[in-house]
Amino acid sequence: LGAVYLAKAGKRDPRIGGQRMDLGNGLEGILQVRDKQILEGTKLKVSIRREPIGSKRAVVSDRPILQLPAASIHLGTGSVKPAHALCHQTANHPGEHIT
Repeated sequence: LGAVYLAKAGKRDPRIGGQRMDLGNGLEGILQVRDKQILEGTKLKVSIRREPIGSKRAVVSDRPILQLPAASIHLGTGSVKPAHALCHQTANHPGEHIT
């Protein structure tokens, strides 16, 4: 969950409102697309939103987020957000928050 892949767009499946994505090494995912069409063969960064279950493919996002212990990096936008406020206890500044 959260793994980032350089995927290749496959055929769109209008029945499920998604487009097949080739993740490599025999893995496939589904990118939920409603109003947009990604040209077949286009490569883009995706991340796993839901692991594959049984015969169902993984669900991927075209807005991957790299989760780190202290921050989340939104790939493609360069946005970095703290995962949570870290609490730093010192004798002079008890309960000081570091963000």
